[in-house]
Amino acid sequence: MATRFILGDNNWGIQEDFVLGYAINPENNFYIPREVSFTRSSDGMAVLSDGSIRRFPWNFIQNSESLDNASWIKTNVVVVPNSEIAPNGTLTADLVIPTTGMGEHNLNPIGIPLFPVTEPETISFYAKSGGLNFIGIRTNINSSWVVTQFNLSTNAVASLGAGMSNPLITSVGNGWYRCVVTVSNRTANAFQFIASPAGSVSFTSDGKNGVYLWGCQLVDGSDPLVYLRTGSRADFPRIDSSFGNKCLLFEISKINLDPVSKNFNNAAWTLTNSGGVTVSTVTASNPFNLPTVSKIIPTTTLGQHRPFATLNYSAAGRMWVIAKADGYNFLSLGESGSVSGGDIIFNLSNGTVSGSAPGYTPEILSLGNGWYKCSLNVLATGSLGRFIIVRNANSTADYSGDGTSGILIAHKQYEVGTFDSSPIVSTSGSATRNSDYAFISNATQYIGNSEGTIFLHTSNVKANASGNWLVRLDDGTENNRLGLFCAASSGNLMVNISRTGTGSDIMVYSDFLTLTNQGNAKIALAYKNGDFALAVNGTIVATSNNAGAIPAFTTIRFNSNSSNGLIGDFSLRKFQLEDLRLSNAELIQLTTL
Repeated sequence: MATRFILGDNNWGIQEDFVLGYAINPENNFYIPREVSFTRSSDGMAVLSDGSIRRFPWNFIQNSESLDNASWIKTNVVVVPNSEIAPNGTLTADLVIPTTGMGEHNLNPIGIPLFPVTEPETISFYAKSGGLNFIGIRTNINSSWVVTQFNLSTNAVASLGAGMSNPLITSVGNGWYRCVVTVSNRTANAFQFIASPAGSVSFTSDGKNGVYLWGCQLVDGSDPLVYLRTGSRADFPRIDSSFGNKCLLFEISKINLDPVSKNFNNAAWTLTNSGGVTVSTVTASNPFNLPTVSKIIPTTTLGQHRPFATLNYSAAGRMWVIAKADGYNFLSLGESGSVSGGDIIFNLSNGTVSGSAPGYTPEILSLGNGWYKCSLNVLATGSLGRFIIVRNANSTADYSGDGTSGILIAHKQYEVGTFDSSPIVSTSGSATRNSDYAFISNATQYIGNSEGTIFLHTSNVKANASGNWLVRLDDGTENNRLGLFCAASSGNLMVNISRTGTGSDIMVYSDFLTLTNQGNAKIALAYKNGDFALAVNGTIVATSNNAGAIPAFTTIRFNSNSSNGLIGDFSLRKFQLEDLRLSNAELIQLTTL
């Protein structure tokens, strides 16, 4: 084999705008890091290796190492960029100098969200004295401005603001400290960083001394988390462990129609239907590692206890919740006035499903610690009620609640499409997660222009309504291309080659989508003029003697065409590119699970 490029294989490195692959020097087999450009233009969620579900990026502060950027408001301060070696050994720490004179001097990141007041959030940053020994973090809690101050000369918390908690200052070497504090009930979109000589908000500055800052981070919850560098926060790859191994997650754009995915604090949700429910916020461990979740509590009034939201589906779709028993063990999902689908019962005590309803297909998945994802397809389109029915310990729908028992809800999602996507968090209206795609331009040195082999190890491939590319080589246009394409209607895997605009599918594997929906698939495409072969999971499934010169390719693309279209859903575990047409025996060996 003559491997020229590898991506993944449990060796993932991610940063905003790119995922790290490795080119291989054929002369000495040395691995050379190479950035693979990545785009999504929105937040996204993924399952980590410990089973928890985390937002990518989890840091809500933009340009966390570029305080001179316009996304930081400077009030009587000057930022001198790249003035000091940062804790990670790079010359990226900025010096914040209060300007000359008396008054307030602070630095404030813009664009941070205002979380629900009941939810804690944690801010952290790295600081080092640049002549001034105090760094404060100030915000508005319960409509009052409060500040926590850290002393960089004594490695101590100098003062703690009301409503702030769990302050921590930790030395990380070379005069640097990581400062952390948790905030609850924040009522303004502001976090002011204040460098001062004595821990004051307003003071007289000499305009010379300051504090070095680097690695500013804001996360939801009380865990500060490992620091994650950000720019615009738009294009973070997601490394997902839903299938046991770390995979690069690709998805099409989806919208969560639910305006409040975690709770029911929105006029779209009606709680008084039939017997009615109340909803409270409770502390409970959960897959999102957030301190609180919602608890639906049926009232003591006889009837069905089924909160609903009127949500508008433009086409058939899915509805699902992440739920846990808390006194009552059963729930149903339904839609429209007759609550279609409501006869299907999800058992939150043992992860089973009972009952049936014509046209509806339920799914239940354990997420650990008693939490289950309960999912049902949506048949009724238009603006109709979508119900969550809380059943009692006997799975009865009509009953009088005891006023305390209920079920916990960590997330709700209502989306158009034939399959569930990853969680999309919404707080005050429907929320959109944009499509993922990646590419390597100027990749000629890795691509065999007369022959070669493309290898993919994938999981959970889904067919898009228009069909979607898994991977392809092209010249930056649609004129010349070669790659693996998942057909829309059939889900067949097709090898598509086009030369100067004349396209054709030269090989087809008809059982592909059935196979990949079940889990892993190893796919290898070997190409050479008049000698093509396609192997899947240790079997040669198709061959072709299609004649014609292989075009000169310059670009490797994942999950898109040259105009960023024909995007689908799949998890990429490994990509490998050879500059030789491997033998059929080698293809079988390479793709054997």
